[in-house]
Amino acid sequence: MASEHTTPFLISRAAGVLSVALGALVLLGWGADISLLRGIYPGWPAMMPLAAVAFMLAGGALCLLAPPPGTPLAGTRRQLGRLMAAMVVAIGVVRLATYLTGVGP
Repeated sequence: MASEHTTPFLISRAAGVLSVALGALVLLGWGADISLLRGIYPGWPAMMPLAAVAFMLAGGALCLLAPPPGTPLAGTRRQLGRLMAAMVVAIGVVRLATYLTGVGP
């Protein structure tokens, strides 16, 4: 049985891996023209490719920034995780700006 210290790690790692896998499947759906893979749930609107990339970046950041219990967060790992998280924020800010200004797709 997992201890109380490993459970949050396992949950965060599973959420990160699930986010990366979901984003990859959506990108595969767009690349291979498989409409079933373009959305999270059949019948829902398709996820845009940039959103899928953001899901993958967020999941990767989560995996990098949640080290196993008892393991210190190394400098390179921390920097890469923060960079990926900052890229997710940048994607969100740019997309929000396009909605607010009416510029772009």
